[in-house]
This record gives sequence, C-alpha cells and structure tokens, in this order.
Amino acid sequence: MAKVPFSKVAATPEQLLQKLKDRGLVVSAATEPMALAYLRGVGGYRLKGYWFHVVDPATKRFPAGYTFEQIAARCELDRELRAATIEAIDRLEVAIRTVMANYLSLRHSPHWFLNTAIFKPTRDWGVGQLIRKIEEEVRRAEGKRFVAHYFNRHDDPYLPPSWSISECVTFGLWSRTYAILRDARQEGHLQALWR
Repeated sequence: MAKVPFSKVAATPEQLLQKLKDRGLVVSAATEPMALAYLRGVGGYRLKGYWFHVVDPATKRFPAGYTFEQIAARCELDRELRAATIEAIDRLEVAIRTVMANYLSLRHSPHWFLNTAIFKPTRDWGVGQLIRKIEEEVRRAEGKRFVAHYFNRHDDPYLPPSWSISECVTFGLWSRTYAILRDARQEGHLQALWR
C-alpha cells in the first residue's frame, strides 16, 4: 500500500458531534451537553473505541436508534471495570510484598536483601543491581516519614529494613528479587504461603 501524507484536520467537539449525528447517532437536545462534555473530557478518538464496532464499515453510519447514551454507558462500564481491576491488582501486589518481606525477614533478618548468600548469580540481574536499585528508590523516598525516621535513629545497616523498603520499591523489583533467590526450598516456602 502506498503511503500518503496525513491530511485530516482537527475538529472541535461541536463539529465532531455534528458529524456523528450526520452519521445517524441519536443525540437528543437534553443529551447534547453531556455528549459535548464527553467529547471535551474523554475525547472523540478514545470514545471511538466504544462505537466503532457498531458502525457500518461501508457507510460509516450508526445502526438505527443508536444513542450517545449507549456510548457513554460503555465508556462508564469500561471505567468501572478498570477501577475494579486496578483495586484487585493493588491488593495482590501489597499481599505479595508483605509475604516476601515478612518471610525473608523472619528467615534471614530484616535486612535480608544485604545478605548476598541468599541470592544466586545470574547474568541478567544480580544482587548488585538489586541493591543499587533499592538505594536509588530509598534515596527518592527520603522525604517519607518512615524513611526519615529510620535515618534519624539508625546508621547501621545503611538501608532501612525490608518492610520499609517494600514501600519504596516497585513491584517489578520484587518479581526480579524472587527470581534470584538461591534456596529452592525457600522459594517453595514462599509459594506454600499462598495455598
């Protein structure tokens, strides 16, 4: 397929709404302010994801009787599902962080991440990178009360304990940390905590 220069022009929310009406979308006078608010706040391009599947590909027209309220309802359902998914992921992430921090702290010490013996060497990701990343994240979090409290009272070890660290680092770091734990039995114990 030969490429051509982009030639579309931007449209105002009012122009886009008129275009949709011209293609058969039902927008009552009472609904028009809401439709314009959606086009301004959500955007026509994003909203298109909620209507493109019902539009006739040849004519670009909406089915008879299709309303803007139906598009808005799909958008709101998507928003609610996304919020529920994020909430569930957040709960799971906090639980995984807590289980790992508690288990490894009880088994090795609150500063288990400084104990190089519990990690296996790998080419891609090792304990050196882990500690550097923890140091960076703790440095970024120095303004947080729990981090400042540790540094105001302690200087050895030079990093806060793992339950404090777990609030500073990303979930991705926990995943990488789990992957480099040396003791397979230890990994088995962590897995058993989820059963």
